[in-house]
Amino acid sequence: MRLRLLGRPTTIVSGGDGARLFYDEAAMERHQATPAALADTLFGKDAVHGLDDRSHKHRKAMFIALLTPEGARVIREHAARR
Repeated sequence: MRLRLLGRPTTIVSGGDGARLFYDEAAMERHQATPAALADTLFGKDAVHGLDDRSHKHRKAMFIALLTPEGARVIREHAARR
């Protein structure tokens, strides 16, 4: 479905095919995909949501590493020290 969102052309995808398309790096680009006012408010400057290619893969890997029991322990200890 195509529509305008906050004045910008937008494509809405859903279901399995939509998810595959959304995560297809050859078809999608994250850079500037989210309007700046929304991105800055929700995600902050240079958040993983707006990165592409190697930058995105590196930042995402850092977050994924925190989803393990060991990663959670490390971040919990770091937070306790702070």
